[in-house]
Amino acid sequence: MLRTLLADRFKLAVHRENREMPVYALVTDKAGPKLTVSRAVGNCSVHTSLASDGRNDEETFSNCPIEQLADRLSGFVDGRPVLDRTGLAGTYDIRLVAIPRYRIRSQSDPADIFGVSAIKELGLKLVPQKSRIDILAVDRLERPTAN
Repeated sequence: MLRTLLADRFKLAVHRENREMPVYALVTDKAGPKLTVSRAVGNCSVHTSLASDGRNDEETFSNCPIEQLADRLSGFVDGRPVLDRTGLAGTYDIRLVAIPRYRIRSQSDPADIFGVSAIKELGLKLVPQKSRIDILAVDRLERPTAN
């Protein structure tokens, strides 16, 4: 229904394509991962709240694969997609405290914890790379028609 609405009202036309783009690869650092294997049963859940410092976000992952962490990290780095290249299987309980990209102003605050620093505590790191990824490309978009 939403696709039909967007196509009718906004004349939206899109297509999928595979492009080579700058990404971050999430990999384990030399010392290895410092992650807690989950003992929970059920689906992955992610809870976001404001950290006690009042500036950073605290994300709590319960029973989640590393791919879920990689997806969420895109909101804490410079807008590049983050791809899981750790090779880690299974599910984990993870606590990540970092400043989301949308909250960073022209001047940083001493309380800011950047995503790159936050994942170092987990025994992980981000490596800039280029990779082919699927994207949704917009072909056409117009002002909405009158009701």
